[in-house]
Amino acid sequence: MTSNHDKAKVPFDILGLIFAHYAKGETIRFPLETLLLVCKDWNRAALGHRALWSSFKIYLGHEDTSVMWGARLPQRLTRCGADCLLDIDLRNILDLPNKENAPAETSGDELYVTWTCDPTAEANSECHCFFIARTRVESLLSELSGPDGTFCWRWRTLRLELGHSLWRVGSHLLANVLSYPTPHLKMVYLDHVWLETQTSEKTLLPNTSGVLDLTLLDCELPSLHTFDDVHEAMVGWRDLAGYPVPLRALHGAKRIQTLGIWSDSIARIQLPLQLHQLQTLHIKADHIPAELSTIEFPLLNDLAVCWDFHNPIPTILSCRGIPIENLRRFSIRARLATVAIDSEDQYIAASRSLLALFQRATSLTNLAASAGPLAIILKAMWDAIRNGQYKGLFPSEKGSVERAWITDLEGGDTFELDGEETVESLQALCRRWLPDYDPEILVESLRESYVSLF
Repeated sequence: MTSNHDKAKVPFDILGLIFAHYAKGETIRFPLETLLLVCKDWNRAALGHRALWSSFKIYLGHEDTSVMWGARLPQRLTRCGADCLLDIDLRNILDLPNKENAPAETSGDELYVTWTCDPTAEANSECHCFFIARTRVESLLSELSGPDGTFCWRWRTLRLELGHSLWRVGSHLLANVLSYPTPHLKMVYLDHVWLETQTSEKTLLPNTSGVLDLTLLDCELPSLHTFDDVHEAMVGWRDLAGYPVPLRALHGAKRIQTLGIWSDSIARIQLPLQLHQLQTLHIKADHIPAELSTIEFPLLNDLAVCWDFHNPIPTILSCRGIPIENLRRFSIRARLATVAIDSEDQYIAASRSLLALFQRATSLTNLAASAGPLAIILKAMWDAIRNGQYKGLFPSEKGSVERAWITDLEGGDTFELDGEETVESLQALCRRWLPDYDPEILVESLRESYVSLF
C-alpha cells in the first residue's frame, strides 16, 4: 500500500530548484548541509545532486569560520564527485581593505567583524583570528587544488580576495597552487593578491586560453600568464602603493569587447595598440591618461568616465582613438556627492565642453550621469533653452528618428529628450532628480557642497 507520504513526494526537478535557491543564499550559519537534515528524501536527493556541492563560497572571518570550513571542505569535495567542474569564491573578510565590498552573506554577523575578539586587547589590535584566517585561506585553496594539483583541471571559476598588500604577501604554498594547469577555467577574479618575485618563479595560471572574464584589482603577480582570449576585463590599482611591476595580462588581448580600467595606474597596464573589437570602455577615475591616445577603438560605442576633481571631457574630445561620433551611450559618474566647480568661469568651461561633446556625438542615444555632473548637464540645457539656442541635446546628423534619453544613475530614472524641452520641464526634472541643485543658483550650490566635503 502506498502511504500518503509517498504520494506527497516532491519531484526531483522541483527539489533541484529549491536546493539551488537555498545554495544561492547560503551563509556560514545556514550551510548546504542543512538540507540533509530535513528528511530522508531530501537527504538522498541532495547527496545525489553532485553539482550542488561543487560551488564553494568560502568566507573566512574569526576562528570559528576557519574551523567550520576545515571540516566541511573535504566532505563537499567528496560529495561533488570526481568529474564536476568547481566554482571557487574564497575571501579573507578580516583583511578586506574596502569593508563595504564584503559579501552580503557576512553583513551583521559577529563572526566577520573586522576588529579583535579579545576583550582585553586594544581596539585597533588584531586577535589571533587574523593570523589563522591568513594561513587557512591558503591551505583551503591548496585542498581545492587536490594532491599535486589534480583538482585544478576542474576549476571553472576562481575568485580570490586575500587582503594582501605591500607589507603582507602570499607564501610559496599559494604560488605553487596557482602554478598548476587549469584548462577549464572560464572566469578569474583576483583582488589584493600579492606574491613576491622570488616566491613566484613558476608561471601563474599557465592555462588561460579559456578565460573569457578577467578581473585584476590591486594585485602584484610578477609571473602571471597573459589572457589573450579574454572578452571582458577589469584591471588596475585603486590604491596604488609602492611600485608594482607592469601588468602584461592584457598585452595580447586583441579580442576584448568590454574593458574597465583604473586610469591612475594605466601607465603600468600594457594594452594592445589596436582594440578593434572593444565596444565598452569604463574609465574608473577622472584622470584620462595620455596613453589612451595611442590606442584605436573603432567599434567603441559605450564610454563611461568619472568626474570628481577634474573635468575629463576635454581630454576625451582630444583623444584620437575614441570615435566620439560612434558613441551610443556616454556615462559620467561621480564618486563624491559633487564636483570641483568653485567659480562661474569653471562652470562655463565645463558647460562648453559638454556642448562640444554633444555636437560631435551624433549617434548618442543615452546620456547617463549622477550627482554634480548630472546637475551641470541639466544646467547647460537650461541655459541653452533660456538663450534660445536649444535644438535638442544631441540631434543626429544622420537623419535618425531615434529619440535620445537622459538617465539618472543614482535612481535609474530616465527622461526622453524630444527637442521640445522647456525651462519649466527642466526645472521640474531638476527638482525630481536633484533637489539640492537649483539651476538658478547651481554654481553656488556646487561650490558650497564641494567645500563642505573638506
